Amino acid sequence: MVQNFQWNILENEMLNIIHKNIISILKESHHNKLSLNDLIIILNKKTNYLKIHNNKKYNSTSKYIKYKYKGIIKFLDDYNIYGISNHKNTVYVHLIDPNCLEINIHKRITSENDW
Repeated sequence: MVQNFQWNILENEMLNIIHKNIISILKESHHNKLSLNDLIIILNKKTNYLKIHNNKKYNSTSKYIKYKYKGIIKFLDDYNIYGISNHKNTVYVHLIDPNCLEINIHKRITSENDW
């Protein structure tokens, strides 16, 4: 059964907030790389002021990404500014170009599933 959630924020506004925060978190991390678990924890802490849903259970950025984009890994993999790697059973997220001064976000044209 598919649930249809009512969010209190516009999709493109939330998308901008998500990208700005993820980029900021990765730029502050060692070598612009962070474990996925740490990224999610920090992202939720940095955006906990947002009231994106009336139900407190769904009022976190990670829940928004999960329901709107079918998961954080799929979300990150859809954009060419992030890289994802595995090392010793830990998933890491990388910022591909940390020297980019402006946020210029483009979705990937193809995904791994297309190959």
